[in-house]
Amino acid sequence: MQRSGEDDDREPGAAAALAMELGRLRAAHEQLRARIQELETELEARTRRLHQLIGERDQLAMLMRGRDETVQQLNRELGARQAAPRQSGSGGLLSRLQRTFGRLPRVPRRGLRPASAAGAGPVAAAAVGDPPLVPWVAAGPPLPILCAVVAGLPSARIEAVLELVERQCRERRMTPLLLTSDDASEAFRGRRLVVEVLPTLASLRSTVPDRPAELYLQRRLALIRRKWQPVRIVAFGPAAAELVRLWQDSPFEDQPVPAVAPPGGSASPA
Repeated sequence: MQRSGEDDDREPGAAAALAMELGRLRAAHEQLRARIQELETELEARTRRLHQLIGERDQLAMLMRGRDETVQQLNRELGARQAAPRQSGSGGLLSRLQRTFGRLPRVPRRGLRPASAAGAGPVAAAAVGDPPLVPWVAAGPPLPILCAVVAGLPSARIEAVLELVERQCRERRMTPLLLTSDDASEAFRGRRLVVEVLPTLASLRSTVPDRPAELYLQRRLALIRRKWQPVRIVAFGPAAAELVRLWQDSPFEDQPVPAVAPPGGSASPA
């Protein structure tokens, strides 16, 4: 009779422990269900955003195709003007037309370049269907373009870099193209330079945080290359070297970028 009493005493304790364990498992189960619902809601939002981006991409591709056709027509008309005999005073007008048309980007129509082409070293300029824009067309025959990337370079260093680029271009009979993130630098004024201004990654991320800043820059760089078709791209400074590496990894380039960007982050036209 004594043992039966002990068993009776243990049963309520075991039942209470089992009830507590069941309660804990139910709470954990509810937490898991709530987390699953949160993940499903987040997945639905991300799926809607993905579909929106795909639609925007298709619209952008359609607009770029139309712009490409317009620019091709303008280039043909401009080429006809260049081939015609120049009359007195026509050189200045033609030069202004060339600079105006130069602001209209062209879009590559070929497929994406393979991943194995990323990070390639200096190579010859990629063959493209349309001829490059020609700066200073009234000054003589067109010269190959050297693109000097000075984005992120301090103003104190830009002056020395520009002197180096101009000297090297004179010796090699090339035309300098400056790629910068500073559109207010006094060093560019009074020089015979073509300048393309790009926003920085930091400014893009702060202005449009919900858009891929790297893809925007890669798209702009591909348009700039298509427009000017530089035979050499040289980076000056760590920020410029990083921009060139981003350019080399671009999904919008189907040919290796003819860039010199050593690990040290600076270069000279060689």
